[in-house]
Amino acid sequence: MRYIKFGLYVIGGIVVVLVAIVAFVAATFDPNAYKPKIVQLVKDKTGRTLTLGGDIRLKFFPKIGAGVERVSLSEHDSTKEFAGVESAQVYLALLPLLRKEVIVDEVRLDGLRADLVKHKDGSTNFTDLTRASEKTAQGEQKSVPNAPQSPSLVKFDVSGVRVTRSRLGWRDEGTGKDLSLDVKELKTGRIAVQTRSPVSLDIAVKGTQPKLDLRVKLSGMLTLDLPTQHYGLAGLDAKVDGDAAALTGLAVQIKGSVDVDGAKQAASVSGLSLEAKGKLGTDALEATLTAPKLDVSPERAGGDTVQLTGKVAGPERNANVTIRLSGVEGSTKALKVAAFNLDADAKQKDNAVKATLSTPISANLESRMVELPKLGADVTIASPSLPQKTLRLPLNGVVRADFGKEHVDADLAAKLDESNITAKLGMLGFAAPAYQFDVNIDKLNVDRYLPPKDNKPAEGQSPAPRGKQAEQPIDFSPLKSLDLNGHIAIGSLQTNNIKASEVRVDVKAKSGRLNVDPILAKLYEGGLKGSAAIDANRNQVAVKQVLSGISIGPLLKDAIQKDMLEGHGSVALDVTTSGTTVTGFKRALNGNARMDLKDGAIKGVDLAGVLRNIKAKLGAGDAEQSGSSTEKTDFSELTASFAIKNGVAHNSDLNVKSPFVRVSGEGDVNIPESALDYTVKASVVTTAAGQGGKERSDLKGLTLPVRIYGPYAALKYKLQFSQMLSGTSKEALKDTAKQLLQDSAKGQLEELGKGLLGGKGDEKKAPGTGAASPPAKKPEDEVKEKLKGLFR
Repeated sequence: MRYIKFGLYVIGGIVVVLVAIVAFVAATFDPNAYKPKIVQLVKDKTGRTLTLGGDIRLKFFPKIGAGVERVSLSEHDSTKEFAGVESAQVYLALLPLLRKEVIVDEVRLDGLRADLVKHKDGSTNFTDLTRASEKTAQGEQKSVPNAPQSPSLVKFDVSGVRVTRSRLGWRDEGTGKDLSLDVKELKTGRIAVQTRSPVSLDIAVKGTQPKLDLRVKLSGMLTLDLPTQHYGLAGLDAKVDGDAAALTGLAVQIKGSVDVDGAKQAASVSGLSLEAKGKLGTDALEATLTAPKLDVSPERAGGDTVQLTGKVAGPERNANVTIRLSGVEGSTKALKVAAFNLDADAKQKDNAVKATLSTPISANLESRMVELPKLGADVTIASPSLPQKTLRLPLNGVVRADFGKEHVDADLAAKLDESNITAKLGMLGFAAPAYQFDVNIDKLNVDRYLPPKDNKPAEGQSPAPRGKQAEQPIDFSPLKSLDLNGHIAIGSLQTNNIKASEVRVDVKAKSGRLNVDPILAKLYEGGLKGSAAIDANRNQVAVKQVLSGISIGPLLKDAIQKDMLEGHGSVALDVTTSGTTVTGFKRALNGNARMDLKDGAIKGVDLAGVLRNIKAKLGAGDAEQSGSSTEKTDFSELTASFAIKNGVAHNSDLNVKSPFVRVSGEGDVNIPESALDYTVKASVVTTAAGQGGKERSDLKGLTLPVRIYGPYAALKYKLQFSQMLSGTSKEALKDTAKQLLQDSAKGQLEELGKGLLGGKGDEKKAPGTGAASPPAKKPEDEVKEKLKGLFR
């Protein structure tokens, strides 16, 4: 007993001494005297300015703690405020200090504010603080490399946390994102190991990009067990109201319980439900989620059916989506979902889409791998604009995802109408994904899925107003972040009525440049070889195409429904352009083009026949005319090249070699203005040879100049008769006609000679008596009608 009594005296004495020390410190110590040293220390360590606007208050009994007011911290090497607080109070429990335990008893913050900024170069206005913290931690580790780690003196036991009137801002100068989190009140009860604490939160979230104006209120029982990594929120009741981006009148309510045990790698959800409503324009949106029970752990997994539904209802469109997940079993290493089902249907006016998707799911949550081993989908599209009214697309395949390596790949097979499609797809990386694809299609008729062309305005609609309208800018900027590498092969292809086979296209995109090279195809007895490139960094486009050995007649018939030219040969195009609108691209077009055809015909005019039927009055002057003809001019060789500069294609070497006729030409095609100014000269020659025959410069004969000019939609043809006899005597024309008559096996050029010489052919009187014969056509009018078809 004596020893016990002695021990009590000792303990009492120690307590008296401690109380005396605390009383002495409280009476004599002035923490505000150290404010300049504290400010200088922060400046030396961080390069930031600490401002202590109020007094530092200490409290020693029954709780030990400190309080400060009007405190702010500047940005690095700047006077601009980075963070601040109007009032902060932290209290520690006194008695546990005697047991060498530091227990945070209470935390109060009022008017806390901080503005976090990410600059365009990727740095932040708090980077220096994180670096300083890392260096300090590394220095402590190096100073005592082999020192044993003692248990922390801080025991996590907080009787309460209260935060009021606080704000946290985030601004990304690179993307323009600007968010603000205003904490109206955050209040908790006791937060400690193996303890549930009531928590309530009232915050406002606002942003300009994305546009946000939300109010969030939350309550529940919080489990925050840091030593055992056990976190949970039971009896969750959360409400979200406001606007988010294009969604207005948003109202969300969430209820349920969530529990996560990090040490055991287990998670459970019970009684979870979500209901959301809002508006997107004039459409009303609804969504619901139910998850009655779901448990996942390394030993086992199981749960009830999880269901998500969505609905869109509006004056112009309606949609319904239902997703069900059922049959969960296994463990985190071998999780299996017996069925994942999706049903969707949507309707907009007379157009409708129905889709179904089903697959089991296999997953290893520890290695973060997921597989859809038997994916099956079916999509049906109904639209009066489709030629076949209804289109069905069944699809099946396998999809695999490795979230640890950030890799997704898929092997898919589909049947679209008459087309069988196989595809291998891949994606590497989630933050900046790189895509790969390899698509093979046996045959594809794109025209089957395009609405019929109809230039007439729809019923009830007025024709488009005349006059220039502002052009929509062409923006290639999405290509800047695109990383793509793929291949497309099509056995037979039809698009815009053009038919091709053995089509192959390779596509690559990286660093803002898209390259389609090569572009290969067989078409119209010949082949296509080319490439195309888009540089999004400079908004430039380059195209190279070579059609070789093609039959030009069938190609033009299919492409533009014009039967105007026959022949075999090559067509080459090599152009570049840049701009931000279609008109800008046309005006910046530069490059060259060339056409080389042999053994063909120009349909719409028989130049030899025109010249054969010319009568006498060739010098009557010029005339403007437009007309048509179904005749043709055979040629053995047709060549022309174009030099394109600033949208104007200039040609000066048109050369058409035909029996008895040579054609040359020179002029411009103004692509931006959709206009033409071109002069064609047709000449009678003294040889029936075509390809390899005499050049026009070595020949003497009659030349018929024709000027074609004006906008494409209203071309005019000016037959320049006044120039036909320039430098040509009547005797020369007579000699030419005689030579033509000698070379003609059929003698069908006799009328041309008679007309040139002023002679008359046999005349037939119109039947009937007393009736005037219709007026004979002027020879120049007859020529005009024959030539018009050539330029249609």
